[in-house]
Amino acid sequence: MPIMHLKNSEYKLRCALIFLGPFPIGNVSSIRIMSYCKALAKKGVFIKVLLLAPTREARVNEEVSGVFEGVHYQYMTKITWKNANVSVFIKVYYYFLGLLKSLKYIRNDRINCLLSYHSNFLSNFFYWMLTRFLSIPFILDKTEYPHGYNKMSAFSKKIARIKLLFYDGFIVITKELESFYKGIKANTFYLPMTIDMDRFNGYKRNMAASPYIAVVFGTHNRDGLYESIVAYKKYYDLSHESAYRLVLIGNYNNLPDKNKINSFILDNHLQNKIEIKGLIHINEVPHLLINADCLLTTPNEYVSGGFPTKLGEYMLSGVPIVATIAGEMLDFIEDRVHAFLSTPGNYQKIAEDIYFIQTNQDIAQSVASNAKKRALTVFNAESYINDFENFLLDIHKQRRHKSFCDI
Repeated sequence: MPIMHLKNSEYKLRCALIFLGPFPIGNVSSIRIMSYCKALAKKGVFIKVLLLAPTREARVNEEVSGVFEGVHYQYMTKITWKNANVSVFIKVYYYFLGLLKSLKYIRNDRINCLLSYHSNFLSNFFYWMLTRFLSIPFILDKTEYPHGYNKMSAFSKKIARIKLLFYDGFIVITKELESFYKGIKANTFYLPMTIDMDRFNGYKRNMAASPYIAVVFGTHNRDGLYESIVAYKKYYDLSHESAYRLVLIGNYNNLPDKNKINSFILDNHLQNKIEIKGLIHINEVPHLLINADCLLTTPNEYVSGGFPTKLGEYMLSGVPIVATIAGEMLDFIEDRVHAFLSTPGNYQKIAEDIYFIQTNQDIAQSVASNAKKRALTVFNAESYINDFENFLLDIHKQRRHKSFCDI
């Protein structure tokens, strides 16, 4: 199956990407892989996403196979993974069925480069054996450290690093992770957070809507929703009855701080100023963002650095942003040039920035326009795609000359 004795310039990539999440409509992970898969497809690369045992989030997709904006996709099994109503035995059965069924597509589509967004040890060993047999590269897209790595003992860390030797290379999302994974394999490609450049196409601002601040959050508790609401209270004290409403978008019912937040809202009589939208369809989010007058996010930190996908989408919307500084944000944006930035926990400064946006809309809109221009270049996968394609080609060339047992 591998094509031998060809120069990179004569060689055509045919890639498959192993994924468990929803696709093509999905979550943050779906947006990341779609961004660079679509860019590869535009370059003429064949790319197919293989969904082993899709998670329950995949229910938003009606089709189990097809081509979306040049990217092929195929569901291997029914939707079972992370579904609480399915027994563990059924999940395991479908998971291994997905592994076996993926072989058919890897063969029939003449795949010569295997990517993965899934780092399960058993499946990785399976694909490592397969890729060694086929003499094709096996590359992991890794957006964080190995699970629990920073809390591991020295021995456990060593084992975690050994497991990573299954891969021929890594795609990473932050400079911090680039440094870590390069210590394991030199073949490491830094692909910063990327977003779908067409995310807001077809959405228009409703000029008659009452003004509001939008906050998108996840249940992982990294987004600092409680901190956002504390800052909103201080902003409300500045603006009083003219204050913008606060609209919360996310899975509020499963939020660890839910009770704490509810108590704060009640104690400060904010019930009529805060609207909890809850978990909504991902395709409804752009409408809510583009119609907001301010977008807010107040993370305290990002453990492995990086730039939050949420903030990239905020920037692309063209709406003024108030955010706290975390991870590698300052490598990409400047305060009052692309967004209004504060240090985590500085609630008064966050409140004053929101009030500034309310009372200085021309300046705020200029900052928002700068942010959109920045997002269209820095967070566009097409800006990196030539180097990324060459990275994949170079690893394939290396793999052709390695033996079956060489890790």
